[in-house]
Formats: sequence, structure tokens, C-alpha cells
Amino acid sequence: MDSSSVILVSGANGFLGTWIVRQLLEEGYSVRAAVRTMERGAYLKELFKSHGERLEIVAVGDLTEVNAFSDAVKDVYGIIHTASPVTIVADDPEELIRPAVKGVTGILESARDHGTRVRRIVITSSCAAVLDTAYQAVTVSEDNWNDQRVKECQILGHQATGLSKYSASKTLSEQVR
Repeated sequence: MDSSSVILVSGANGFLGTWIVRQLLEEGYSVRAAVRTMERGAYLKELFKSHGERLEIVAVGDLTEVNAFSDAVKDVYGIIHTASPVTIVADDPEELIRPAVKGVTGILESARDHGTRVRRIVITSSCAAVLDTAYQAVTVSEDNWNDQRVKECQILGHQATGLSKYSASKTLSEQVR
């Protein structure tokens, strides 16, 4: 991709998203930073004001809504999707699973239907999607999933641990096809 290309970064106001925006701008790319509300993106404009018009903030609203990203994907050459709930505080596992999965399916469907110039898509995730424990040495491959945490959420629902709810959301969103 040419460095003059526009790259969409979802969740641009989050920790990872902000660093990705910074790196892309420093590499000379133009960035369309997708946030839920314009207020959430205001600090990005201030933080990266030296990059001027190469940073565009767009509000996508609720990422679980159909077509939330449809306008945001237009005329971009690449997409880096970082938007996802990052918390272990949730009563119902679906509070984390639904937006994580819908966010991935939504941005992929929008890219397919409206992103006529999209050449690359990167979906970020977490080690929580593949590892059940940090205390064992394991070799991780594309066949590894944190099925134990998904099962815990299915069986225990509201009573599942916060970490299990988060891990299940990352596992299931990464399995979207």
C-alpha cells in the first residue's frame, strides 16, 4: 500500500488504537479514526494536530448496529479493527460477546459491501482468545482457542468470572468467518 493511502482504524481512541494511529501518521498514511462519538475522538485531533488534515475523525455509533461502518469504509485502502469491549466487569457475558462479535462481522460486511478499495484488513485480538492460562508453556497455532472460557460462560452465564467473559468475547470474535 502506498503511504498516501487512507487507513481506517476502528477503536482509534483506545490504548492500542491510539498507538496505531500515531504509527500510521508517522509513516505518512492518512488515517480515518473511527470512534463511537465525535466527543470521544476530540482528543485525537488535539494529540495529532501536527498531522492536520491527514487525520479524519468519524463517529460510527453503536458498533453492534447493522451498517455502523458502512460510510467509514468508503475510499479506504486498509482497515485495522481494534474496537472491542476491554473490561472484565460485566454481569451478562453477552455484554462483552455481542459487541465483540458484531463489531468484527459488521466491519467485515461493510468492507465487503461498501469498501470497494479495501485491500487489507487487520483484526486485532488478545492472547485471551487462545490461552486459558498464563502459567503453562504452550506453543500456540491457528488451531488454539480458549474454548474453556467460552464453555464457562455458556454454563455459568452471569456467574462466570469477568476474565472468562472477556476471554470468550475475544475467542468468539476471532472465530468470525
